[in-house]
Parts: sequence; C-alpha cells; structure tokens
Amino acid sequence: MLWMYFLALAMGCNQFLVVDFPAITSQGGALTQGEVWFKPGEGLFVNIFHSIGEDTQRSFLYAYRLAKVPCRVDVELSSDVVGGSGGLLAYIILKYQVNNTIASGAIDSAGNVYPIGGLKEKIEASQPNYDHFITSVSSPYQYYIVKYLFPDYNITLVNHVSELYMYDGKVYGGWNTSEVFYYPPIPKNPSAYDVSFLREDYEMLKNEILSHPLEMEDLEEYYFNLTTITDQIAQKGYYYSAANYLFLAAAEKVALYYLSRNKSAEELRERVIECLDSFEVVGNTEDDIAARVRKGWAEDVLNKSYGSLYDDRFAQLYEYEQAYLWCKLAQSIHRNQHISYDWDYLERLQKQWLKEGYSTEEKYKQAIFSIDDLLVSLYNLAFVVEGETEFKDYNSRWAAVYASQAQYLKETNASYRSTLSVANNLEKVFGAKQEEEFIKVLVGIIIVLVAGYVYLLFKGAKKVL
Repeated sequence: MLWMYFLALAMGCNQFLVVDFPAITSQGGALTQGEVWFKPGEGLFVNIFHSIGEDTQRSFLYAYRLAKVPCRVDVELSSDVVGGSGGLLAYIILKYQVNNTIASGAIDSAGNVYPIGGLKEKIEASQPNYDHFITSVSSPYQYYIVKYLFPDYNITLVNHVSELYMYDGKVYGGWNTSEVFYYPPIPKNPSAYDVSFLREDYEMLKNEILSHPLEMEDLEEYYFNLTTITDQIAQKGYYYSAANYLFLAAAEKVALYYLSRNKSAEELRERVIECLDSFEVVGNTEDDIAARVRKGWAEDVLNKSYGSLYDDRFAQLYEYEQAYLWCKLAQSIHRNQHISYDWDYLERLQKQWLKEGYSTEEKYKQAIFSIDDLLVSLYNLAFVVEGETEFKDYNSRWAAVYASQAQYLKETNASYRSTLSVANNLEKVFGAKQEEEFIKVLVGIIIVLVAGYVYLLFKGAKKVL
C-alpha cells in the first residue's frame, strides 16, 4: 500500500497552510487565522473551540465533500471563527490548496453560495492584505456595498462554487448579479377577488419609491422598472400583491437613500412618531382591527435597539421606513366604527386557536400579549393557525385580500396554501359575524317597514270608522 501513500503525496496531500478568515469581532471586522494540514489518508478533522457552533463544522464538511479532497484534512480554527460564513473560503482552500485568496459566504450541500452578515466590515478588514475579494450578494443593499462602497477594489461574485476559477495562481468569481435584481412575475388571469379599496395605498407606496431618487443609475433603473411591473400586476386586480412588493422595495430604497447620503435614522424615527401621533384607532370593524394591528407593529419597531455594524444601520433605517408605511396604511384603512359580534363564539375560537401551540411564531406571541383584546388576538392568531386551504367566496374583505394574494401566488407557481389559510381563518373571525350584522340590520329595517305599514293600515281603519 506504499504506492497509495506516494500517490497521495503527488496529489498534494503533504501541505500546510496558514489562512486568514474574515470575521466580525466586538471591534468590527478582522482577519483571524486558521491552520490547514493536507495529509495522506481521508477524512476531515476540525479542532473545535468552545464557541464554534455546528454551522461552522457543517460548512467545512460541505466544503470538504464538494471539493472532493483526496487527502485527510486537519483544520484548527481560532475561537473567533463562528458561523457558516467561512464555507466559501473553506471550499476554495480545500479545492485549490491556496491561501492567497480571501472570501466570505455560506454554502450548502449542493454548492450554492449565500450572502453573509457584516460584509462591509469583512471587506474593509481584507482589503489591505488581499488584492481581491469573493462573495455573494442577493439584494440591492448588498450590491450597493460591493459596487458603491468599494468602487476601486476588485470584488467578484458567485452564486455557486462551480462559478469559481483559477487564474495566475489565484481564485476568482465572476460578476453574477442574477439574484439581485428580482422582478415579480405577472399572472395570466385577473384576481377573482375585489381588493380595489387598496388602490390608493398602492399609489402611496409607489410615490414613496419615486420620491426618493438614488444617485446610482443601475439601482434607480431597477426600482423604476419594478414599479412598471407592479402596475401591470395591480391592473389585473392584485392590488395587495403589487403593494406588498412595493412595501418591501420602498423600505429598502428609502434605507439606501439615507445610507448613501449619510443621513441620520433619527429623521425617519421622528416621521414614524409624527404619523403615530396623528390618529387613534377606536373602532372594532375588521378595517379598524387591521389598522390597529399594523399601528402596533409600527410602535414595536420604535422599541427595538440596534448594533453598530453597517448591516445594523441599514436594518434600522429599513425597519423605521417599514414602521412608517405600516402607520400610513393604518391611517388610511381605519374607520373608527363599532359593530356587534357574537362574542361567545369568538372567545371559543380564541381558546381553540391558542391551544394549537404555535409558541415559536412571532404573531402567536403578539396574540398572547394582546390576549385581552379579543379581535386583535384573533387577527394575529389567524396567521399562525393552520386553516382550510380551499378558495371560496368571502364576506370578510381582508379575507378576500389574502385570498387574492394566494391566487396570485398560485398563478405564478409559488407556494400559496399558507396564505390561503390566513384568508380562511380571517373569514372565521370577521366574515360570518359581518354577514350576521348585515342580517340584523336588514331584519331591523323590515320590522320598521312592517310596523309603519301596520300603523298606516290602522290609521286608515280609524278614518273609515
């Protein structure tokens, strides 16, 4: 078997590398060292420090299998290397046996590469020591970092390890931005549900995007093209679906607007507070409950704290803008009207749904927090309880909103059943009760008319007598 040993040596299984891994420490971005031994044999050994988690070990295992290393590999990592973001660099080291390339990105067992956190700080830490950097981006924000914050640094992108290549002894990626500029599909058939009451809210979101211009031509073009496509979706009656895309895009674009101009998040925060203070929701119609829930979401954002990374700054701006848009939507849809419900029925429904045990869902927690506010609690529970997944006619117009969204998802070959479940759950809360209220009003009108008719007959009889 001696020949196998020499074959292993010939295949590079006798090498020691000191490598740098981009990492995030309490001070920001840093390079932390690791050591890699290639030896005759097979298998992977990662020396585990106390703080290194399973995702780090898993990312190295994926890298080892994907690289098809014909050697035994021993790895010793600094305790600062925590998380799966070292997977891409681990693959490069194991596949090409080099330490002159720096990269950061997570990988899965199929070789797909995913973006990581702390990208700006990791690039800053790497730039003085390496002439290029490999990573993956999947959002306009990450694209903004690699193209506009480091315009003179050679940064290459990959979505899969197969896109890597070696040139002049170094490993590079390409400039694959296919995951960044995503445009939603346009459905073939129109919405079966009338949700046109959201038209003005859609226009508000569109105006929010167009009124915050970016001095970055490719990003500005992307957001403009996005509004053109969502217009076509809205024209088919899917106002909620179109608005949903613009809601997320508006939050992202406004955050980029503030970042690129180095503007303070406090300005956005004050805008949220001003909106929240401008109205109260005191009614109990389903529009009022939908408004109250969204106003509560906006208020919750103001209580959050944020870290010091660039990602944290973006997240703060992004979430403040979302809070503002939630508030504007609540302001638009609330009616401040009161109707009666079958409260016994709703209390039984709440108890039934609370027993489902979705204790890890954020909206379940919100339902528990608002348990004494029966309608708000049920509204939140509607999102986490597994309901029926058949399309039907709806009396609740917010049930119709989510049914329209479910139809859009189905039309565009996306997963839709969980959204349809929300629609059917909301119908249980608001649909039958509103129908019952209408019947009560109708019966009341009939009684008044009959009473009036009887009165007239009686009055006429008196005249005859």
